[in-house]
Amino acid sequence: MYKLFISLLILLQIKLIKVKGDCGLPAIPPNVKISDFSSHYLEDTKIEYYCELPELELLGGRVRVCKNGKWIGSIPRCGKS
Repeated sequence: MYKLFISLLILLQIKLIKVKGDCGLPAIPPNVKISDFSSHYLEDTKIEYYCELPELELLGGRVRVCKNGKWIGSIPRCGKS
């Protein structure tokens, strides 16, 4: 029983270490792509947005940064200006 408890404690600590500072997936609006798609984005990760279709223009911020588990910067969209 003691070994099981220690094993669970170790697994929980590993899980907490893995997700600390993880921002999760950034918002990706329709017709928008990001420069570096991943399942995990850690502290200080920068992503760049761009439009999927060449006839559309990116409206809003181009870059967002993962800080303290949250995405900083506005969510852009693609449209015609």
